[in-house]
Amino acid sequence: MLRSRQSADTAYLNAITYPTNELRDRGVFEAALAIAGDKSASVPARVFANRVLYWALLPSAGVDYNTLVDIDGDGRDKCIRYGQSFHYSVKTTSELPSDYREQSYRVTWAATRDLTEPAPVRQSAACVAVVARPRSGEF
Repeated sequence: MLRSRQSADTAYLNAITYPTNELRDRGVFEAALAIAGDKSASVPARVFANRVLYWALLPSAGVDYNTLVDIDGDGRDKCIRYGQSFHYSVKTTSELPSDYREQSYRVTWAATRDLTEPAPVRQSAACVAVVARPRSGEF
């Protein structure tokens, strides 16, 4: 993923990130977090990195690029097309940081508040921030 941070090829980025929908891996999470917050990375790479973060929070949820960026332009926030699948099994190759929800929230919430960020990055970050946001007593 890190080597693809400049790519704008959505088919390629989808192919390399799609397997993360049922994967828990600290290195993958940290790479996605770095790309999501990297203003020098391509917009598509950042959107797909946000999807990886989203899946770290909601494994196997039915979300794709167009859904994350609301590409049809109807103006509604629609971060998820289909609910979380009941037919998945998460494979953990290395534990996520204990504060992975907080880290996800901080990076994505900052992007949603930054009006210099491209709209697709802000929208996809908002999708992650909504899922990661702290509940009462957290963080």
